[in-house]
Amino acid sequence: SANRTLRIIKKMFSFAVSRGILNASPCVEIEAPAKENQRDRVLNEKEIKIFWTKLDEANMAEGTRLALKFQLVVAQRKGEIALAQPQEFDLKKGWWVIPAEKCKNGMSHRVPLAKLAVSLIKKAKELSPNSSLLFPSPRGEKPITTRSISRAISNNREAFGIPDFTPHDLRRTASSMMTSIGVKREIVGKILNHIESGATKIYDRYSYDKEKRNALEIWANHLEKIITKKKLFKGLSATSNQ
Repeated sequence: SANRTLRIIKKMFSFAVSRGILNASPCVEIEAPAKENQRDRVLNEKEIKIFWTKLDEANMAEGTRLALKFQLVVAQRKGEIALAQPQEFDLKKGWWVIPAEKCKNGMSHRVPLAKLAVSLIKKAKELSPNSSLLFPSPRGEKPITTRSISRAISNNREAFGIPDFTPHDLRRTASSMMTSIGVKREIVGKILNHIESGATKIYDRYSYDKEKRNALEIWANHLEKIITKKKLFKGLSATSNQ
């Protein structure tokens, strides 16, 4: 939090310098007050099945349940999911177009929708048919907050019964699983809408729509196999005797 605060303050003073309000920023020599602690939590297949199953029994709003499942399926940021609006989705063609103003890199993002994702969107629409938001807050016509999504996980930690995880870990889990089942890292990066740098960003204007769709359909099919398995990690000796 301290690092995020410093980053915002630096932007504010840099803006003042660019407008000629200040001659120099007082933040130039200030170092980050804390070491960045990058998370590396990834749910394994057994934990994914437990998460998906226990989610239906967890003490949270139905819309939040759907939002969390949706994040695992499409691997997008929870802030983009919280602000999603029905008009951004074309369910017939299977696309979610996230407007540039909602994206971290300031560029609109096209997310292909597999059948599993479409089914979750339809359930969300049925839950709030007259809302201008896909996942409205249960407290009125406003979006659910990213904090409430995170709190829904932390408040049900004992109910899940698996090591601590956050909504962002679901995004990391989806991306890690995709690479583990053969999706190229470059394509996963396109799905995640990661910020690119260098000349490649400037000259490569190919959309990668076909590759992204194929990857997310592969992931959705793999995810459905995980959550519908009766037994996970069956021993090799057991399978060889059948």
